[in-house]
Amino acid sequence: SIMPKHHRINKNDTSLTNSSIAKKNAPRTHIIPPRTYKPYQTSSLETPLWHLILQPWSLGCLQSVLSALYRLRGMLAHPMRIKIVPNVMAGFLPSHIAATAVGDLILIVPILIFILRGAHFTFVSPSLELGGYMSAYCIFVAYLTAVKSNNLFTWLFGIPYERLIGLHWFASVAGVVLGAFHLYVSYVFGGDDNGDSRFSKAVVGGTPNFGRFLFDGTNNWSGTILLDCMAAMVLMSFFQFLRRYAFNIWYFLHMVFGILILVMLFLHSVPSAAFVTAWWGLDLLVRYAVMAGLKNVTRAKLRIIGTKHRDKARLVELIVKKPAGFQYNAGQFVRLAVPALSSVEFHPISFASAPDERYIVLQVRKLGDWTERLCELAETTEFTDVLLEGPYGAMSIDLEDDDKYTMVLCVSGGIGVTPCQSVGKHLLLKHRQEGRRLKRLNFVWAVRDLQMVEDIPPLFLGATHNSVDDEETSQVEENYSKNSPEFQRMMERADYFRSGKFDENLKTPHASGFELLRRPAVVQADIYCTRQKLQNDIERANARYDLPYNLYSGRPDLDQIFEEMKENAITMGETNIAVIGCGPTALMEAVQDACRKHSSSVLCIGDDAVFFDFHKEHFEL
Repeated sequence: SIMPKHHRINKNDTSLTNSSIAKKNAPRTHIIPPRTYKPYQTSSLETPLWHLILQPWSLGCLQSVLSALYRLRGMLAHPMRIKIVPNVMAGFLPSHIAATAVGDLILIVPILIFILRGAHFTFVSPSLELGGYMSAYCIFVAYLTAVKSNNLFTWLFGIPYERLIGLHWFASVAGVVLGAFHLYVSYVFGGDDNGDSRFSKAVVGGTPNFGRFLFDGTNNWSGTILLDCMAAMVLMSFFQFLRRYAFNIWYFLHMVFGILILVMLFLHSVPSAAFVTAWWGLDLLVRYAVMAGLKNVTRAKLRIIGTKHRDKARLVELIVKKPAGFQYNAGQFVRLAVPALSSVEFHPISFASAPDERYIVLQVRKLGDWTERLCELAETTEFTDVLLEGPYGAMSIDLEDDDKYTMVLCVSGGIGVTPCQSVGKHLLLKHRQEGRRLKRLNFVWAVRDLQMVEDIPPLFLGATHNSVDDEETSQVEENYSKNSPEFQRMMERADYFRSGKFDENLKTPHASGFELLRRPAVVQADIYCTRQKLQNDIERANARYDLPYNLYSGRPDLDQIFEEMKENAITMGETNIAVIGCGPTALMEAVQDACRKHSSSVLCIGDDAVFFDFHKEHFEL
């Protein structure tokens, strides 16, 4: 069963005395503890290198200063989320274009300036040196957006490297285009000195020959190799199937070409590449030598989930023993290597556990050669060593601010539930233990079959895991167990939904014959099974009374879900609703469109103004 049996009192059982009935049926009170919640205490984890440096000093006044800076960063980030495409036009454009925000434009403005300046120094006022600088600057941006542990964009603006992939690719393409412009100027107009190739058109009396020009002299052949490497990297990344299904080949060539580009920059007389080289080298040193090589070497238990047949594994859960001092934030991910498969092959996996849970829980879906080998390993091995690199990632909305976000909607599909699990558990733990303000957490999960629901219980629903040390059984923390008052209210909410009653003011029957008004649960969990042939299984599951969530057949009605959240926000006097999403592209595009459709206009300042702020987890990392 998904949960231990929840015992109910049979009112017709005369063997029970009135006092025992009163004792068992007495309403449980949920006492919110004194507010000890302190936001932004672990925001430095977004950039592991800075966290390693600042952690010993993050005490007292310094921590207060850092928290104030992170709060200011969150406040400044809000206007950057304003969409620039009007709602009336959004339906006619691709979703990624319709979702373009002010911050996206600000990020690409420097690249656009480099492109315009490069075109000017090519076609208006040809200059070999200045045009070359424009291409080099774009290459520098591509490297600075690719680093992970010491990413300046993450540190300054809270934008993690996986959300900079678009800017990284755009800067790389601009570098290739401007490099081609630079080559054109060199061949047709020559440089500003006397070192022009005799095979270029710029030399009077020479013999123009483009093929021989490309490799005539150190500057020319280094520039040619540089441009070829850049073009090859761009083309490799353009076709996503290569990165997804042949990751090892893609990553190896990416690293080789990346090193060759830096070497060619030095040979091409670009000494400023020394800074980028040192910054990239520092990142590699911290990631592979310090984190994965020294600090985060640990052990994990493998568990096949999502199927009753162990030899047909498509989902694997890793229950990882936390390395000493290892911390992470909800919604982050870690890059994982399994030495039994490869010690140098790291893959990004989202945390499914809350930061304060005893063990790290990672859930991996079979997709590509590495995950296929991991599933095969789980079929034959129970324990294995793992290497962790990270954590990485940052929320694009400021969930630390509980003045702004007291209402949260999590929408996930399939294995995309993992980051939503982490965020939901974390919010509930902070709410119950530290008094973080949380009025409503709606958890919506679309899944193909019920087996995954049984193996990955939503939120805190009492899952039990064997210890990684294989010596004891570790129960999920009591705050997530069936014994908590919040669990009891979720049970009542689910009972009312199953009985067709939707009164938010849930009432508890008392032995005295009166009904006591209870505060409704903070959490509402709705599971949607999308495979129609499971209808009978869903009906049988709904007939049970130990499931504190609601099961539905079909796909979630996002318009109805968003309308209900909006009505609740207006009733509770809230303006902003945080929406966390992770799942298939079609589902995330639908959620993104729903956020835009049901959000008030940015010019609306009335009491009924509600804004849905969307954070989407990225599958392509």
